[in-house]
Amino acid sequence: MSMVRAIQSFARRRWVELANIDLRTLALFRVGLAITVLADLITFLPHFSIHLTDAGLFPRSLVLWERSWDAFSIFFISGRYDMTALLFALTALAAIALLFGYRTRLAIVLCWFMIVSLNVRANVFLSSADIQLAVLLFWAMFLPLGARFSIDHALSRKPTRDTQYATLAGLAVLLQETYLYVMGALLKTGEPWRVQFTAVESAVSNVQLKTYFSDFLLQWPEVMKWLTIYVYHLELYCVLFLFFPFFTARLRLLMFVLLASMHVGFYIFLDISFFPLISIVGLTVFIPGFVWDWLGPKMESWADAARLVIYYDEECAFCRKTCLIFRELSIVRSAAIVPAQSDREIHALMQKENSWVVKTPEGGLLLHWDAVAYLWRRSPILWPLGALFLPVFMRPLGRRIYRFIARNRGRFGKFSAEFLRERECVKTRLHPLIAIALLPLMAITFFWNIHNMPTYKNLYVPPGLLLAMNYTGLWQEWRMFAPRPTVSSKWVVVEGKLADGRLVDLLFDRDTAPSHQKPNLGNKALPTRRWQKFFEFFRWENGRNVFGRVFCRRWAERGGPVRLERVTVYEYTQQNNIGMPGADWPVVKTIPVDYACHVPPPTPRPKK
Repeated sequence: MSMVRAIQSFARRRWVELANIDLRTLALFRVGLAITVLADLITFLPHFSIHLTDAGLFPRSLVLWERSWDAFSIFFISGRYDMTALLFALTALAAIALLFGYRTRLAIVLCWFMIVSLNVRANVFLSSADIQLAVLLFWAMFLPLGARFSIDHALSRKPTRDTQYATLAGLAVLLQETYLYVMGALLKTGEPWRVQFTAVESAVSNVQLKTYFSDFLLQWPEVMKWLTIYVYHLELYCVLFLFFPFFTARLRLLMFVLLASMHVGFYIFLDISFFPLISIVGLTVFIPGFVWDWLGPKMESWADAARLVIYYDEECAFCRKTCLIFRELSIVRSAAIVPAQSDREIHALMQKENSWVVKTPEGGLLLHWDAVAYLWRRSPILWPLGALFLPVFMRPLGRRIYRFIARNRGRFGKFSAEFLRERECVKTRLHPLIAIALLPLMAITFFWNIHNMPTYKNLYVPPGLLLAMNYTGLWQEWRMFAPRPTVSSKWVVVEGKLADGRLVDLLFDRDTAPSHQKPNLGNKALPTRRWQKFFEFFRWENGRNVFGRVFCRRWAERGGPVRLERVTVYEYTQQNNIGMPGADWPVVKTIPVDYACHVPPPTPRPKK
């Protein structure tokens, strides 16, 4: 019996070690997800109308024609600019609520729903970063993201003391993050990864992906060879260290550093949108608790929080909640929050100045906005805000903000009573039925990733499984540079011909003739990375006329004196000089679109 108990105890400890995610780590994960959602929305803004409305390149009719009935999107309810902008604003508000941990569960559900809807609506503009974001948002719905460093936690009457979180939901997101690397490595079956070791050179040679630092790396072919070997084997074997049953926490920290540094390298040498950002955000779930145990006291010591005292009006519930939120988001947990009525001198000062009072470690007393800026400067997290309002010319703005809040304290009190309600605690445990429901979802995700392998491509996939993957946003296929990076560079020119014979650059919206020469950098090849995905996935046979009409209408809306007569798209492809410096490969040109803006009506036949 003692042997059985010992085995059970050992298995339980190993389970906790392998499935555990620290609640403070989940708070960092929450902040990262919120920032990534906002970054995702920002990437659509430069060409919002042309990418996401019915007046653009991919109207809803074309989306529904290609997607059929297998997915749903709230963006299908309208293709107008104002309605689409409203949905974007709703997504941004949900992301901001998630960032600060306000109604965290509702915020993460809204973010997941809106991002999945956006991915369905704009599927020809998507990259692996968008897919990864939707997948992580889905699993994040089952995690207690608001249990630390959040407004929800600040307003909890009984805040949780335990920082460990080991459940199926935690294991699900940990496994999901490893699929990106392991499955991605298994799909890299081409010779550039396994025999020739030229994959990194191929990637940084592509003009669509090149950055200012790519040419520097291209000078070191031997370094690129060893980088190829390193990246491939790091992705392939990282799962062994991330889920090693002994020394798990230390190994996970090591793998976090190695994998995160790999993504930093991707960001420096490859122009791949926000893929490095969402990848590092996903990796944060592997940061062990002992990092926070080591970092927390240092932050408190740096802020000298133990000697900070914040005095508030005891009769003002809004004031107390504001102080609690300030302390929580500033990560200065040891700062004391005390009613001003407990100290006669402080109370008299508060009444005289109509202000809260902050007592500094040196014994000084700060009031009004100066107290706000001081707390921000002492915070390890919010100090940039404090630095922003430190200059003399910014102080009047801060004081106006404070006076406005002080004058309307009654209204803010009613607002806080309705929208900043205190609760017992932030729930960290899943309902048993929800936990059980996670098992088939985890199994489906694993099966789908196995199905993507070339060896198992012929496995039978039930129709309902694909439907579930689409509706949940769990559809995934990690084919970044797999089975091999492309060995050719592609650039696109959208040329317009005016009625007076002049040529204009329609893609970059310039009145000068476009250059047909091979660009040097990715950000010069196309206006944004969304365009690169568009030209990669768009089906010209379905949307050739749509593309032409959109650019003709855009030019007409400018109201220029000379009308646009013709829109022509040129696609150029040239093989990269991999291992063959100085080789002059031919450039292949195709013209998928040649559209006349003003086609004269047919001449009527004379009557007999």
